[in-house]
Amino acid sequence: MSSSVTTHEIIKVFDAVASGYDSPALRCFPFCADRIMTFLQLKPGDKVLDVATGTGVVALAASQFIAPNGRVMAIDLSEKMLDECQKKITHLKIDNIDLHDMDAQQLDFRREYFDVVICSFAVFFLDDPVAAVKEWLRVLKPGGQLLFTSFKDSSFQPLLNQYKEDVESIVGEFNPPDFLLSHKGISFVQAGKLLNSALKTAERCEELLSIAGAEKITICEQQTGYHLTNELDWWEVVWNTALRLFVDDMTEQQIGDLKAKHLASIQSFKTDSGIWLNLDVIFAQAVKGIRNK
Repeated sequence: MSSSVTTHEIIKVFDAVASGYDSPALRCFPFCADRIMTFLQLKPGDKVLDVATGTGVVALAASQFIAPNGRVMAIDLSEKMLDECQKKITHLKIDNIDLHDMDAQQLDFRREYFDVVICSFAVFFLDDPVAAVKEWLRVLKPGGQLLFTSFKDSSFQPLLNQYKEDVESIVGEFNPPDFLLSHKGISFVQAGKLLNSALKTAERCEELLSIAGAEKITICEQQTGYHLTNELDWWEVVWNTALRLFVDDMTEQQIGDLKAKHLASIQSFKTDSGIWLNLDVIFAQAVKGIRNK
């Protein structure tokens, strides 16, 4: 596997993991959605754009705060993720969320339409994060809020390094996707300046917002980790997230060998409390200024 992952490959893996994305082992996503609501203080009547909504944890949380007259436009490129989101909308009888198959970097919305734009754990997948944030600012009203989240380098460690080591024991050395392990990370060019960042530090997240033209930038780091019951819970995390990209090219036999080896390895991290899933999260928040109108 190369360090360059195409949009098609990302869509493919999220289609594959959609049915398991709401696993209890991945409760970090609804936890963080609740914290996002605390940061944003949404109001009834707000128009919210949820970028890369996935199974809709942010969209569903936001819909409650902006009811009855506010609406959430939730977009994603994974049809399977949108299908899972629609199931929850139907089950909960939510009537103020609209789903759209749409590229986060090319929005089909008019300028200055939304009060709030949110992107939870997806900006680091984008080909051009600066262009994406500029596009989000375009559809924001002056004074509107923008917030995205990202994982710090320390997140998923030391379990992630053990996973990489066990994968390499099966298939040999390889270069994992930049947004997962590399300290250099995703490259993007804006105003003649080359930035190398997987958006895994507060400084890089702030730099991204600043270059894109956002104002009143606030960066907050919070620990959102929790204990997994056992190694099988960790495999749920591996198998139902983008970490599955590591095994995308493996045969069924290799995947079986990896699972057996890796579960044995992860047992060494277990304590009386379980297995700690370390999740240091960056909440990057900003406002669209009047001059960006």
